[in-house]
Amino acid sequence: MTIIKVLGTGCVTCKRLLADVNAMVARNNWQAQVEYITDLPTIMSYGMMATPVLVVNEKC
Repeated sequence: MTIIKVLGTGCVTCKRLLADVNAMVARNNWQAQVEYITDLPTIMSYGMMATPVLVVNEKC
C-alpha cells in the first residue's frame, strides 16, 4: 500500500492539495493511505521549510 502524506500548516493551499490528493486516490481506486500532517516539528524533520509538501512512501 502506498502511503501519501500532505505536510501543511492548515492554510488554504495545503487543504486544497489534501482535497486534490484524496480525489485522485478515490477516482483511480488506488490502494493508498492519505495522511495530513500539521505538526511543525514533524514537517521540519523532512527538511522542508515551506508548505504544502507532498510525501509519497517517505520521499518528498
